[in-house]
Amino acid sequence: MYANIDTPTLPLFLSPPFEKEDKREEDRQNDEKLRRKEKGIQHITDDISAKLTAKARSMEDQRDSLSTELRSLRLQADSRAQLDPKRAEMRSKTSDAKNM
Repeated sequence: MYANIDTPTLPLFLSPPFEKEDKREEDRQNDEKLRRKEKGIQHITDDISAKLTAKARSMEDQRDSLSTELRSLRLQADSRAQLDPKRAEMRSKTSDAKNM
């Protein structure tokens, strides 16, 4: 029924002004903590982005290298495909010349 004498409670409008200042200070500190966290997160995302960009460049270089190698191998295969009939013709002529 009666308030405890050891812990007096005052209505909010009667609370001392320093409590409002404490609340403002606490809010300011919380805002500062959030800003620091946001900067840290931004730093982390920038690092991740830089690593992913470097990996993408590396993979593009590897793709270019493999494409060049594939092009070279295709040219070799085409050359060999063109040489096979000529070799067969030469063998045939050589064989014919030996048989005469």
